[in-house]
Amino acid sequence: MARTHAFVFFVFCVVAGFPSVAVAACKGQIAGPVSSQSPYYYSSSCFDVAPNQVRLRHQVCSVSPSTVMFKWTKLNWVSGSSGIEFGGCLVRVNNYGSALRIGGSLISANVGQAHNTDVYVPDLKSGNQVYFDTVDGGGPRISGGDKEPFHFQIRYLPRNDKDKKGIQIRATMVGEKPVFFLVLPRTIKSADDLSQLIADDYVKQIAPLVTFGAKPLEAKTGSDEMLLSQFYKENNFADRGSIVVRGETTTASLDLAVTVSLPELLPEMVICLGQAEAIVTCFQAGPVPQ
Repeated sequence: MARTHAFVFFVFCVVAGFPSVAVAACKGQIAGPVSSQSPYYYSSSCFDVAPNQVRLRHQVCSVSPSTVMFKWTKLNWVSGSSGIEFGGCLVRVNNYGSALRIGGSLISANVGQAHNTDVYVPDLKSGNQVYFDTVDGGGPRISGGDKEPFHFQIRYLPRNDKDKKGIQIRATMVGEKPVFFLVLPRTIKSADDLSQLIADDYVKQIAPLVTFGAKPLEAKTGSDEMLLSQFYKENNFADRGSIVVRGETTTASLDLAVTVSLPELLPEMVICLGQAEAIVTCFQAGPVPQ
C-alpha cells in the first residue's frame, strides 16, 4: 500500500484574512489558483437552495500526472496518497441553515504552490433540522486502468420519536471495499463513556463497532502518508474512539442515534473514508472551531 512520494511544499502564508461574514442566503464561488500552469485547482461555493438553507460545495481536482494530496485549513480536510489521480477530484457537498465566508484558509499540496484563500464554512447557529454531507472521489484514470469511484453520504435527522432527544444519523459508503470511521468527540475516552453520546436503544448495537486509539486508522495508512499522519496527531486520534464501519464488497452503512444536538456534535466529530485497505480522505464533520 505504501508508496514513495516527494513532499515538497511551496508554502507561503498571507496572514491577513477578511472578517467572517454570515450569509444565510448566498450565491458565489471562490476558485483558484489563477494560473494555467497549476497542477491542481480548488473551489469553494455557496448556493441558496431554500429559505434558511444553503448548499456548500468544495472540491480539489488534479491536472497533474502525480497523485495530488492536499491539506485545506479552516475546513480541516486532508487527502492521502490514494486521493486524487490525474483528471479526478475530491468533492464535498453539504446542506446547512447558513454559512460564513472567512479568510485565511490555506490550501497546500504535494504539487505546486500553496494558496491562501477565502472559504465558505458551515454555520449551525441559525440551525436547520435536516443536514447532509456527501463526498465523491476516485477515477477517472490511473496507470494501468481506471480507479474505482466512491460515494459517501451521511444524513442527520430529527428522531422519529418526538419524545426522544437527539439526532438520527444514517451513513452509507459505496465503492471498492469501502470503510469509514466516525471519530467520536474527545470526551468519549472509553466504552463506559458511550452512553454519554449514543442513545440507549443503540448502545448495544454500536459498542462492538467502536475502537479506541489511532491504530485502526494507522493500519490503513502507509508510512509515507505525511499529511494523514499529521492530521491524526493534530486531531488527537490516539486518545479518541471511532465507530468503524466496513463493507465486504461494495457497500458499508450505519444507522444510529445520538443524544446531543447538531451544534454540539458536528464540531467535535471527524470522518475518515477508505477503500481497499487505504484511507483516502479525512475531514471535520461540521464547523471547525475558530
